[in-house]
Amino acid sequence: IVSYDGQSIFFAGKAATASEWQIYQEDLPDAWLTKLTAIPGGAMNPALLPDGSLVFVSPVPKLGGTNSSQPLTALYVQSTGGQPRQLTFSSRSISDPTMLSDGRILFVSTSPSDLNNGQALFTINSDGTEVTAFAGAEDSNLIIQRPRLLDDGRVVFMVSKSGTNSTEVVRMARPLQSRARLFPGVTAQ
Repeated sequence: IVSYDGQSIFFAGKAATASEWQIYQEDLPDAWLTKLTAIPGGAMNPALLPDGSLVFVSPVPKLGGTNSSQPLTALYVQSTGGQPRQLTFSSRSISDPTMLSDGRILFVSTSPSDLNNGQALFTINSDGTEVTAFAGAEDSNLIIQRPRLLDDGRVVFMVSKSGTNSTEVVRMARPLQSRARLFPGVTAQ
């Protein structure tokens, strides 16, 4: 992701092949690289709060493991130079956090032990309060990825269900009642 001022890039990376994934910041244009996290189990999916605090998911699932053997992932926040603080405490795994214009964090949540439950979008306040269903909770077998806020106030996300892929949107004002395809009539395989 790019910082609000456009001067830094935040990404998950590894210092060496055997290292755990962590979040790094690269300042532009001089390419000064700083490791921001050192959390056991690794960190991924960086996002930024308006105050510059880093939001991320930890631990990073291991390649080759089954969904039921993976540890549950949680959402964390870390102020500049501070220690990470866990925001979510759930029996469901968390991924893909992004910031909404009203200051809430939007994320994907799924149950790793029962994929038939599918995934849904939820929000949480940046202080860890008020986890709320946002969209998709009414569907089963739904896979949601990469939710992002558009400039017009809609949230766009990728959806896979029963072998069909699409890109859908919801309006911030009515997320539970406004879900629609971004490109009606277009289906990607």
